[in-house]
Amino acid sequence: MDPRNFRQKVKDEILKTQQALRDEPVWRTLWAGYADAISDPDRMKRIERVCEQLPEWDPFTLNLNVTKLKKSTRCSVTFDLRYLGQVVAEIHGTIDDECENIKFIILTDKKRRTDNSKWFKCDIQIPKGCDWISGVEAIAFRKYFKDIYEQDMTLTSRIQEHRLESSLLTRFIEKDYAFPIVPVLYAGKRFAMPTPLSASRGRVKYSGRSGGGIDILTRVGWDEDQVNLCIVELKTAEATKGPAEKAILQAVRYTVFIRELLHSESGQKWWNLFGFSGLIPNNLLIHAACAMPDSHKADISFYHNTFDIGEDRIWLQYIYFKEARNIITVTRTSLPNCLELVRCKPEIAGTLTVKERMCAYFKEIGANDPHPCGVIWSHKDIALGLTEEDKRKVMDIRQNDPDYDGFDDYEPADARLILDKYR
Repeated sequence: MDPRNFRQKVKDEILKTQQALRDEPVWRTLWAGYADAISDPDRMKRIERVCEQLPEWDPFTLNLNVTKLKKSTRCSVTFDLRYLGQVVAEIHGTIDDECENIKFIILTDKKRRTDNSKWFKCDIQIPKGCDWISGVEAIAFRKYFKDIYEQDMTLTSRIQEHRLESSLLTRFIEKDYAFPIVPVLYAGKRFAMPTPLSASRGRVKYSGRSGGGIDILTRVGWDEDQVNLCIVELKTAEATKGPAEKAILQAVRYTVFIRELLHSESGQKWWNLFGFSGLIPNNLLIHAACAMPDSHKADISFYHNTFDIGEDRIWLQYIYFKEARNIITVTRTSLPNCLELVRCKPEIAGTLTVKERMCAYFKEIGANDPHPCGVIWSHKDIALGLTEEDKRKVMDIRQNDPDYDGFDDYEPADARLILDKYR
């Protein structure tokens, strides 16, 4: 994509989104109502108790959304039961006043039964009030989907984007030392964050409760004081010019909404719901990332473009991945894993010990020796100009250079000159 043209497109998208939100200020009341409902301490405590007791069997995931959470009562809450990212049923949990007796039933309406038959050839009829854990039909339902998953875990998904989104979310939920990205959950379950925005033919529209949802909302960073929100939008097409730009623009649109939401009357409640304990910072940094299958055509030309809105900043990022048998492997990203911290925010990298930085970096590239390649960490401007191949070369050079006598003693120098010297 043309850099100048793209930057103007992003600026236009920011302005159009802000204008759409200004034209319909009622969204502030709607989202304040959501925040009041789902942040109620007593309701949260009961939902957490229900979630603790609700088993999540493969290949299903249990998802919560704002609408269902708002409709929940002191004694009940409803989950979406998803198979490869697609809703196939609902699980309704009830709890008594003492938070002791909890029951789960599986619900399927006519449309859900029709879709399950059409897309998954599942014709199991779930009777009213069927117990999700011990009901005969529920057990058969679980077995059916487990069997087709094991037979073909990719083609049985109706919408591939939903499948990959679910798999990428699973990848983020897993703890990974060298990849500090944590999805925003509610009571430990997957949580869909709605927006009041939609787009048609390049025009941002206000759609109220019917707006689009953020694919994956996450927190990114190592140190608690340096963790930032990240809005991730996923596209399934090979990483060519069109889809990458489309995903980034959509991520920017939703990022602007989150920024406006945090500056609204209910902003502090949402900040806490997003997993932060303190007050909203005076200067917000929010990442807007596209996530796509990796290829030789992958576009990273927008890498680390930043856009200021008042005192806040939007930072563009990418996540490229490979997928095999429903397992996602992140192959490259501009988000702050330990290596990227040096490029992007050296003040964060500075909070890590040498050992932490080096171990995380070597984990990323599959090496074992935690000592060499100190040049990468010596100065952000050096790291900024290096390709992955250059970094590996520098690592090899430092291992075999008799003049190199340790990370701490190495003076920052121009890595390009080092490479020229030893080529």
